[in-house]
This record gives sequence, C-alpha cells and structure tokens, in this order.
Amino acid sequence: FRFQAWSHELSRHCMGMQRNDANVQRLLSSLSSVEVRLTSKEFALRTAELSDPSVLPYAVHVFSCMPDAIPEVQHRAALLALRLVRSKNVDVQSASSIFAAVADVVLKSPYKGVQKTAALILAEFALVYSVTAPLEGLLSAAASELGAQEAAWIGLAKVAEGVEGSCAPARWREEVCRTLVGFAVAHSSAGRPVASRRGAVRVGRLLAAADVEGCRPIVLALLGNMALDTDPVIVGDVCKGFLHLVSAGELFSGQEDVLSRFMVHAMSHEDYNVRHAACSFWEVALPNAVGALQESVASLISEVVPLLMCNMQYSLENEHRFYHPDSDEEDTGLSDDDSSSESSECFSVRYDLSVRQEAASSLDSLSREFVREVVTEVLPRVEDGLLSRNSEQQEAATLALGAVLSEKSASLLRPHLPAILRVLVAAFAQTAHRLRSTACWTLGRVAEFAAEDLSDPHLRQLVLGLLFQGAHDERALVRRAGLSAISVYLESAIPMVDHVSEIMESLVPSIALCSGRGFSCAADVLATLVETQAVRTDQVVRLLEALGTRLRALRLGMKKAASIGPVIEAFESCLQKHGSQLFPKCQWVLDNAVELLQEWIQSCNTSKEKQDDIVASIDLLAACAVSLKMDFLKFVTDAFLRQVAAHSCTHSRTAASAIQASGFAFLGDCLANIPTIIAPIEEQALDWVVAVPPKFGGQAVVNNACWSIGQFCQHGTHDVVAARSQKLANYCVQVFQSNNGTETPKTMAGTWARLVMLAPQTVVPLTPPVLDHWLGCMRGPDVDDFVWYKALHVVVLSHATLLRQSPLSLARFVSVSSHVLRNEQVDESLRSDWHCLLAAFRDQDHGLWHQLVAEQQPEVQAVLQERGLGV
Repeated sequence: FRFQAWSHELSRHCMGMQRNDANVQRLLSSLSSVEVRLTSKEFALRTAELSDPSVLPYAVHVFSCMPDAIPEVQHRAALLALRLVRSKNVDVQSASSIFAAVADVVLKSPYKGVQKTAALILAEFALVYSVTAPLEGLLSAAASELGAQEAAWIGLAKVAEGVEGSCAPARWREEVCRTLVGFAVAHSSAGRPVASRRGAVRVGRLLAAADVEGCRPIVLALLGNMALDTDPVIVGDVCKGFLHLVSAGELFSGQEDVLSRFMVHAMSHEDYNVRHAACSFWEVALPNAVGALQESVASLISEVVPLLMCNMQYSLENEHRFYHPDSDEEDTGLSDDDSSSESSECFSVRYDLSVRQEAASSLDSLSREFVREVVTEVLPRVEDGLLSRNSEQQEAATLALGAVLSEKSASLLRPHLPAILRVLVAAFAQTAHRLRSTACWTLGRVAEFAAEDLSDPHLRQLVLGLLFQGAHDERALVRRAGLSAISVYLESAIPMVDHVSEIMESLVPSIALCSGRGFSCAADVLATLVETQAVRTDQVVRLLEALGTRLRALRLGMKKAASIGPVIEAFESCLQKHGSQLFPKCQWVLDNAVELLQEWIQSCNTSKEKQDDIVASIDLLAACAVSLKMDFLKFVTDAFLRQVAAHSCTHSRTAASAIQASGFAFLGDCLANIPTIIAPIEEQALDWVVAVPPKFGGQAVVNNACWSIGQFCQHGTHDVVAARSQKLANYCVQVFQSNNGTETPKTMAGTWARLVMLAPQTVVPLTPPVLDHWLGCMRGPDVDDFVWYKALHVVVLSHATLLRQSPLSLARFVSVSSHVLRNEQVDESLRSDWHCLLAAFRDQDHGLWHQLVAEQQPEVQAVLQERGLGV
C-alpha cells in the first residue's frame, strides 16, 4: 500500500512542468530503503519519465539485484535502464554504471526478453553517447555460444540501423561501420550457426544504407556469398540488401544480369519474405537503373511480368502468416504491455504493403518505363484471368489491369476503355468481396488513365455510381476501397463541381457503416472535398456531425475506442476554408483534441497507436491559431497552449519525432499569430530550438525548428532574440553543414535573411560560407521557389560587400540572377530590384564585372545584355 501511494505521488511530480526536486529526492530515498518488487508497470514508467539523473542511484540499486530477481522484475528494470539511456540527460560517466550493471545480464540471464532488452540498451548506449565499449560487449556475446547470441545480434543490427542517422562524429561512425561489416563477414560462412548467419546478413544489409567509403563493396560481396543460402530468412535479407544497394546507386560491375536473374528466381520462392523483397526490387531498381542494369531489366520483361501477376493472386498462406493492409480484419493495434514498444524484435518483419500490392506497384513502375513491352505482356493474361471462373484469378487480373492504367499507357489502352468499364461493371456484380474491392481501386486508376474521356458527364456518372455502390457495400474492405477511389477522383483534373452535393449525400450513409480504417477513409474524403471543391459551410457541419455521431457509437460499442485523429485532420482542412463559421456547432472536435492533449501531458504516454492522434491534435491547434488568431483564446487558455508547446518541442524520443516536428510548427504559428502566448516562455523556447541536433533522424524536426527561428526574429521580443542571435546563427550554420535534404535549406533562406536584419553585426561575419552553400543549392535549372530569391535579395541588399569577399559566391550569384531576370513568373518588382542590385555591382567594379560576365554561359550573357547589364 505504501509503495502504491509513493508511486502515485511520484507520478504527479512527473506530470507537472515545474517539478519539486526536493519531493522527488524524498520519494526516491524512501523507495530505495524499502524492498520493492518491480511488478508495478506504472512505477517503472513514471520513474523513467523523470529523465533525470536523480533516478540513477535507485536504478543502479535495482540493477544490482537483477540476477536474483524474477523475470518480470528483470524485464522492468531493463526497460527502466533503456529509458534512462534514451533520455540523453545522464552524463557518460554516470551512464557507464548502467552499462556495467546490464552487461552481465546480456550474457547470463536465462530469459529471452531480458536478453533482447539488455542488448538494445547496449546498442542505444553506443549510439547516444558515441562510445565503443557497449559494442565490444555485443560483439563478444554474438561470437559466443551462450544463449544470448541471438539477442546480441539484435543489438548489433540496431547499431547498424542507427549509425548512419546518428549525430556521432564521422570518424566514430566509420570505425563502427567497418567493425560491424568485418564481423558480419567473419560470421557469414556456411559452417556458422543459423542465428549467426541470420544476424550477419541482417547487419550487412542494414549497413548497405550507410554512406561509408569502402563499406558497400564489402556488403555487396557478403550478400553475393549468402545468396545461395538455404535459409529463407537469410535469402529474404539478401534481397533487401540488394534493394538498399540499388537505391543508393551502387554499381554492380558487370553483375547486373546475375542480380536480375537472382530476383526473377526469388519471385517464385516458397517463402513469403523472399517473394515480398523480390517483388519490391523492380520498383526500387527502375528509378536508379542506368546502363547495364536497365538493359538487363528490359531483357527480362517477358519473365518478370508473369511472375509479378502470379504474386498478385491472393492466397491463404499470405493471410495466415501476415496481417495485410487490404485484409478484412480491423487494426488491433499494439499490446497494452509497454514492453512491446521498447524491446521489439529486430528480426521481425513488418510490411507497409502485402506481396500482392508490392507486385502491383512494381508492375506499375515497369509499365511507365517500358510501356509497350509491358502492356503487350499484360493484356492477354488479363483477358485469360477475367474469363476464368476462379474469383481469385479474376481479382488478380483486375489488379494487374489497374496497375498498368496510367497516363503513360493512355495512348495504348484508351481504345479499350469501353471494354475496361464493362469488365469493372461486371466485377461489382460478383459475390467475391475482394474482387469488388479491387474493382474500386482499378476505377480509381482510371482517373489518371482517362481523365479526358471522363469529362463526358454520362461516363462520369456511370463511374461515380459504381464508386457510391462500393462505398455502401456490406463489406468493410469494399467500402474503404470505394471511399479511397472517390478521394482520387476529387484530387484529379476531372471536373467534379456538379457532383459535390451527390458525394456529400452519399457520404452520410457510408459514415454510418464505417469503423476502423474505413472511418479514416470517410474523414479523408471530407477533407479532400473541402480542399478541392466549393462546399457550403452547412454541408461541412452536417458531415462533421455525422462523423461525431459515428465516433461516439464506435466508442460505446467496441472494446477498442475509435481514433479521433482522422476527424481532427478533416476538421483542420475545413477550418482553413470556413474558419470561425464552424463554431460553435463543431467545437466538439476541438474539445476532443484538447482533452486528448491534456491526457497526454499528464501521462506522457506516447504509444504508437496514440502518436498520430497527438500529432493531429497539435496540428489542429496550429491551424486554429492561424485561422482564429486572438479569438482562439475564447476556446482554450494561453497556459494550456504553452504546456502543449513545451511538451511537444521537448519530446525527444526519436521514434516519435513527428510530435516534435508538429510542436515546432505550432510554436512558429503561435509566434506569427498570437505572440502573447509565447512571450512568457520565449527564452526557454529559444533553448528548445537550439537543443535539436542539427542532423536529426527526422528532417522535419530540424526544418520546423529552423522555421521557428525565423518567426522569433520577426515576431518575438527584439531584445530577447537579439541577445541570442550568435547562438541562433551558429546553430543555423551547423544545420547548413549537416546536409538535411532539400527542404531545410529552403526554409533556412527566409530564416537567415531575418537573422541578418535582426542582428547584422553578429550574423554578417558568418554569412559568406552560408552564401556559398546557398547559391550552390540554387544553381539547378529547375529552381523555381521564389522564397530563395526574395530571401537572398534581402541578404545581399543589406550587405552587398559580402559577395565581393567570395568570387565563387559572386559568380554563382550572377548565374542565379539571370534565371530571376528571365523568369516571367517572378514578380516584376522583384526583378526590378534585382536589376538595380546587379547594376550597383557593375558600377562598383567594371573590371570584376567584365570577368564575371565573360565566364557565364551564352544564354546568361544574352539575358544580361538584354537588361542593359552586358559588358
């Protein structure tokens, strides 16, 4: 009883934003002095959520008792250690005591679950703190013949998976990659135990994604040597490893035919894993296929297409072994047991698409690259399948037909449109529900394939009538497919304005039947309708109320409550178009989102099944701030909004980075629209931003954090932000140097311009290298994002002498300027300002200008000459 009381009191301190450290220490001391059986899930979770070094003495005390404890105590203690390591708030010296306490468990514990969790602790410790000692422990355990061998390989796979995206020094990452790939090669021979061979190939294929010099050729040799292994798990991982190498652009040095033949053979393998990876290969390979590999794929079309179509046929074996997204069963979600998310089996296989869908996706890619060859192979087989009396063969043929319907194949297949529609009409009359579902999907593909033909209102009415029939079908699978296809038509170029009311009326009875993912599809249709069509507010309110009625019915009648996330996302889309007109009738959606976030703030429970709802709720608050501005405070308190900003922006678990990304977007939207909300916590919020690693696992987090810096510069308190301008500018330079994809540099364009205007004396010395990187990103002929131009103009206009410090930047600037001047889509006033800017450069130094213009391409010189800026 005392233990339960202490646990609940400790939980309350964990929930609050401002924790009373004295009370926490008192509680921990009391708990350490009592013999506690860690059978309480709540206590283990709450204590770990402190993410504070103050928990460490108690944790070490618990770990010292692990060898003699019951399995549940061992497992809970291991989970606590894992959470402490992931918190990143414990220094390396203190954290090493965790490593020392857990290392023996990896080798000695007789319990598989504890072994795996402990292996993950060592892996996370190595990645978070960039140390090699835990890696050595895993290598030793993997090389031994003790029971923890399999668990150790799981830990090594975790390291191999996370090393590329980690923030560790480049030298450490290279050392780890070379160590792992060498160890994998040494344990991949046929004489090794199957656990070692499986672990070696898994580590090898994960390292294929790592960009370390000299690593990929070794991985390629490793995969090639293991391709003939008899174990299906190993062959499946070999296939996935080849996928990684192809997507990374690795050259196969004359082995392209061997690789393609191997994948053709793997598509007929008896194991589902192998077939799944092999069917995925053609979709991944085509965008990266050049030279010999493309020729090899082209030569095998006549063999690949029949095998892909064969894998499209539904079978009971697939349903028995795996859950499919096109299954009739609803999502069951994760287990309530927290261990399912912490100590997941790294060797387990989870797919976003079934093998049937992968085969259809690859056939789609092939038909876009080799249109005539693929269509010639597919059509006779589709005809044979449709004439079959076997519903599975009919369904596979319909799936293959939909896969090749695209804009690329329109010229070849448009003459067959009447026959295609007759086939689909006949499919809707069949008793096999999977056939009806696939017919709905294929009708959705017709939107891309025959958009011009569907401008005929009679033909369009026929197609929509079939989709409405699917949306009201008795089977959930068919309803989902019908609703999804309706969304496709709304997003297409087909004129749908005359059918808006009809679609709205059709949605109401469909919503009354939906549950699970079908409920999400119905909400998506509403969101798409509002985004793409002119819909009256009263119609939107009616559908939102229908969704609310169904949601309440589902929560009352089902063991698992239906998700509010899809409704929140739909309401967000409606809010952007209809604003305050949706209140007060639809205020219940906002109230549900607020209630969900309050529960999250109090419990800090971010399970995978809750994460999407939390993200949707935060995004809704951001949309309300943009649409309602100060009126938003009529519905929520400013203290609550600050709590949401604090919890979401500091939510550092990599697995839930979407929450942190939404948090920074929300922070920026509040600054731009309701700055009084953030003013009391402005200094803390700036610290949240620069605490994000410049090269983070989720690029959206870095991108949104940088964007929020720009909002602070423009809308924050000038003195507060200017005082931190040096730290903010240094952080932005690190982001530039970290190569965070294409979106983040664009975001940084506006942010850096605002920093220059806010604190020129601080930011100007850092600008030349940023300009070099920036202009290098803009050199491409397809650059048409004018945010770049406007922001660059602000920087250069404020400090024109910066470009003169770097001839390379100046040459790139002149080249980009010609693109601005000749692009008629650029605002004329901006082009005029740019012209004046270039003229000023010319007048300051005619000799340098003569040299720069002479180095440009002829088309650039012509543009400058036309504008009076020639030599």
